[in-house]
Amino acid sequence: MTLTHVVDCLQCPHCRQPFTLTSGSLRCTSGHVFDVARQGHVNLLGHAPGRNADTAEMVARRVDVLRAGLFDTLTDALAEVAARVDPATIVDAGAGPGHHLAAVVERTGGRGIACDVSPYACRRAAKKPGVGAVVADTWAGLPVRTGAADVVMSVFAPRNWGDFARFASTAIVASPLPEHLAELRTRFGLLGIDDDKSSDIDARAADAGWHRKQVFEATDRRTVPADIAAAVVGMGPNAFHDHGRIDDADVQELQIAVRVAVFCR
Repeated sequence: MTLTHVVDCLQCPHCRQPFTLTSGSLRCTSGHVFDVARQGHVNLLGHAPGRNADTAEMVARRVDVLRAGLFDTLTDALAEVAARVDPATIVDAGAGPGHHLAAVVERTGGRGIACDVSPYACRRAAKKPGVGAVVADTWAGLPVRTGAADVVMSVFAPRNWGDFARFASTAIVASPLPEHLAELRTRFGLLGIDDDKSSDIDARAADAGWHRKQVFEATDRRTVPADIAAAVVGMGPNAFHDHGRIDDADVQELQIAVRVAVFCR
């Protein structure tokens, strides 16, 4: 999907005015102009991506992991949960290459807006059917018009609950449980998962006026080759640390354990 199908949901990050799409650019009513990249996404970040943005190599590793099917159980769970809400417009905050959002859009028949701070991720997301991609920072507030979405989705990504409440009425949040990828975490000293992560998410949501409605778990065990195990390590924040080499002797059976929670306001 091109930005043509979601431009009515977007707003200028400078003045919050609506956009029109003309001659390959987004132009707001105040005259701010943003060029649409040849790959189909638009950068509304307003500055260079920070150090937390996924690099091209990290995004490529994530695509390899998703294509290998390691997170298929999670993708299916997200699509099923979203279908129960039956949204017309879904915003994915921290969408990465748009894999999960594309599955949700296909299942629901809606349209998706993939937002990510990484231009490399948005290049990939822009190629997904039913998805328009925007480079934006969740913490700065997403360039989505007030009340423009039915659902905001956050999959292993930051959650700006106050801003989410501005444009969506339902939130679907996927977060890792303590046992998620425990084999890799233990063996290679990866970043840990707080035992109180789920309760902390619920508390922060409640503080912003969101109420948890349902909770599901997406769990699975997968045997993966060494290259996919290495890609898992290198596709997220652990990529910024040296965890040693994963060779052919390190083929892992990995546990997938994810909490999917639905919040309403």
